[in-house]
Amino acid sequence: MVEGLRFSVTSVFTVTGHGTVAAGIIESGSVSTGDDLEVVHGNVRHAAKCAGVEMMTLSSSAGSVVALRLPELSESDVSAGDTIVKM
Repeated sequence: MVEGLRFSVTSVFTVTGHGTVAAGIIESGSVSTGDDLEVVHGNVRHAAKCAGVEMMTLSSSAGSVVALRLPELSESDVSAGDTIVKM
C-alpha cells in the first residue's frame, strides 16, 4: 500500500521573488513540483500548488528533509508544527 504525503513543517520563511517556503521532513509519501497540496494549520486548511522542491538528497520521499515553495500562501498561512498533505 502506498501512503499519501505527510510533511511536517519545521520552519517557514519568505524568499524574495519566490514567495513562501516551508521546510521540514517528509514523514510518508513523496512530493513533486506541480502537486496540489493542503496545509493543515490548526482547524484551518489552505490549498496550495507546490511550485518547487529543494532537497539536500536525491530523493523527495519519506525521511527526506526538503523545502517546498508555496508562493500562493503567506507566512501566516503556514507555520512550524503544521502538516502538509496531498489533495
